[in-house]
Amino acid sequence: MDRKKTNNIALTLIRILSALSIVILVVILSYLIYRGLRYTNQSELEVLPIAMVNEDFEVYTNKKANLDKVDWFTLQSMAKGRVRTLRTISSVNEKFNLYVDSAVRDKLSSYLAVPISDDDIVNSSSDIDYSSDKGGMIVISPGATAPKNYVKVDVYDSVVAVNEDVTQLLNNRRIGSLSMEQIEKIKDGTFKNWNEIGGPDLKINFINNSNAYNIESTPGGVSIVSARSYNDMEGLDTLKILTFEKGWNINLDYLVSNAQESGAFGGIGSIIINTFLMIFLVLLISTPLGVAAAIYLSQYAKRGKATVIIRSGIDLLSGIPSIIFGLFGMLIFVQLFGWGFSLISGCMTLSLMILPTIIRTSEESINTVDKQMIFASRGLGATKIETIFKIVLPAAKKGIVTGVILAIGRALGETAALVFTIGSSTDIASSFTSSSRVLAQHIYLTIIEGQSIDKAFASALVLIILELIINTAARSMIRKRDK
Repeated sequence: MDRKKTNNIALTLIRILSALSIVILVVILSYLIYRGLRYTNQSELEVLPIAMVNEDFEVYTNKKANLDKVDWFTLQSMAKGRVRTLRTISSVNEKFNLYVDSAVRDKLSSYLAVPISDDDIVNSSSDIDYSSDKGGMIVISPGATAPKNYVKVDVYDSVVAVNEDVTQLLNNRRIGSLSMEQIEKIKDGTFKNWNEIGGPDLKINFINNSNAYNIESTPGGVSIVSARSYNDMEGLDTLKILTFEKGWNINLDYLVSNAQESGAFGGIGSIIINTFLMIFLVLLISTPLGVAAAIYLSQYAKRGKATVIIRSGIDLLSGIPSIIFGLFGMLIFVQLFGWGFSLISGCMTLSLMILPTIIRTSEESINTVDKQMIFASRGLGATKIETIFKIVLPAAKKGIVTGVILAIGRALGETAALVFTIGSSTDIASSFTSSSRVLAQHIYLTIIEGQSIDKAFASALVLIILELIINTAARSMIRKRDK
């Protein structure tokens, strides 16, 4: 094989591998951006997602409650006083307040099959202060239009009722839910037997709503009935409804509102503020130390074994896993110094972790300064320290800043070093010794605590954007330095 052919094959392989690397990176980044911006939730509803048709009353709520639909069972629980906070039925962690217009009291009580407490009754809807800032105000009234700044809440009250033999245990499994498509196929007769959709070997007997009370005596019986009717029936089960909900993961409210309940509710506003506090403190601690060490190694340290050992130690520290720094920080700052799991413990740990990077990049930048400029300064009578601060550092500042930015970029994405040092509070840190939480750590805790994968991806996208800003700034510094 001649050299030209060999070179062509090598070049082709390089192009293929380069293109493959780019494609892989683009796919990963695109997926992270998509999952960060959009979410798709699969959930199981107790009722069919079909709004009730009822002219007797309407349900309204203020926009702060972030509630646009409620099922019959939840509405019944509200009337019974079992719902104390909206976090059980909405993504909002707000206190629950129910108001029922006296004109619809009897009809609502009959519909929900429970008595309505006098504490919830108002003489008329006009007696309610709709401008109140109370969280989670829910009003049930005969009104046909929603009050100002209020929205109508759809009530879902139809359930898929089945004979108990349909949900019997079969080979360690049982049918428990159906999709809307499967329900439609049951209604139009496409499915003939329950075993076609994971149930027992029973004929499907779809019963019209008017004869729904025959379900109990009909093997394989199924019907779509109101939740109120199902509440009066015995010997029946219900099948849950599989639904898929899509929406935006990130919005302005998510970015500015504070996290609540360990991040299960609210946004990441407090997390972002803590992240910037961490970056500021880490810069304040590590930059002077790192640059000072670089100046000493470059301008003052004598060549010898001690200097070689120091540089080798710095290189070794730069390659140590971050979890080792986390263990060190826990033993020294958290326990020995008594700072506890706090912002200052986490920042000191990260400062030590990125210090080797700052030292080495700063030293290299200082070493690249033109020696003739240094000699000229000393020849004109300037002292060594004057030369360092007036000639060397200004000439090397772009490289130093680049190294600092790259080091901060690494610190921004660290988790292991913070798990053992900074704490986990989602509140804005009020002091150096306050427990805190930053973005990378928040993503990790959100996943392991099982709160929400979608929120984890949203936080990850925000972190990627911050990293992108930092890396862009670093590249810009490098380009300016090369010019």
